[in-house]
Amino acid sequence: MIRNKALLVSATVPISAGLLVDTERYFTALDEFRAGDAGPIVRRFAGAARIAATTGTRLVDDLVGVFTDSWERLQGIRAHATARRLIPHFIAQPVVNAKHVQTALGVGEMATLRALDTLSDRGVLRERTGRSRGRVWEHPGVIGVLDEYAETIRRMGRGAGR
Repeated sequence: MIRNKALLVSATVPISAGLLVDTERYFTALDEFRAGDAGPIVRRFAGAARIAATTGTRLVDDLVGVFTDSWERLQGIRAHATARRLIPHFIAQPVVNAKHVQTALGVGEMATLRALDTLSDRGVLRERTGRSRGRVWEHPGVIGVLDEYAETIRRMGRGAGR
């Protein structure tokens, strides 16, 4: 879905999240693999893929919702504006500074600052430092979705130890 909305070129299922549900079992499976028994690590990866498929679908849906909201907040901004071009970059980098934006989009400082101001004024970004120099902006929607995803994985981990 993220790819279809042109937010990403490719989407990766978060298999690592499934592996981290129970790190002790994962590391034990790695040790067994090093000792010559591939069965436990294959089973851990299969279980992790199952967890990733289950939780990854919700993660993608939640991120699509966040980006849909971001696009809606930019109603009236021209289609090729720097602010609009920056939106897809928040999927991989939800916290940015001006230098990162300049490098990522190949634009100058003034275009970057205008875009960041527009995104902040429209409620897409939040400036975190409160300073005039060395500022950092975050996409609170993406951060919120990732925090909720991490909490879901933590809850699964607590349930796995039972």
